[in-house]
Amino acid sequence: MKNSTYQYKLSESQMEVWLLAQTNEDANCSCNEIATLEFTGEVDASKLQQAIQKVVQRNDGLRTTFHKLGEYAEVHQELGFGYQTHDWTGLDADESDSRHRELVIQEGRTPFDLENGPLLRVHFQKMESQKDQLEALKEIRTIMEKSSKFISLSGIMEHWYGKLGRHVNNVIAI
Repeated sequence: MKNSTYQYKLSESQMEVWLLAQTNEDANCSCNEIATLEFTGEVDASKLQQAIQKVVQRNDGLRTTFHKLGEYAEVHQELGFGYQTHDWTGLDADESDSRHRELVIQEGRTPFDLENGPLLRVHFQKMESQKDQLEALKEIRTIMEKSSKFISLSGIMEHWYGKLGRHVNNVIAI
């Protein structure tokens, strides 16, 4: 077990997610949610990663994995997140927009590994203009289950990045 904090029995909706994941990749991907955060001005990559890490540390759902037989969910004390940087500064606006759209489609079709995690993947896209974008993709139903209210990843990111002295210009939930 990976640095386990605690385990709990799956709820009906979490069991549904686990069963979908066992069925096929398309069914697994039906639970994915993508949010795009658009930043203006210079983005401090280390502060951005700090903000994301704070989001992960404060939300059990982002550190949760499922037992391979679907018997329980496990919240880990520590569980990383997928993070990739894409530097599209040499591309014109149309080409970088096209790559952004391709990335969103690809990520939406990529299943999460519920057994090993992480249930959060982040793509930072450095653009030519003063507009950078962050794609945050999460497995939505797993995260929702551990809280009585919906965890808005984009809202949390706005809050934490703002606390670190930065501004999010636009949030687009997909």
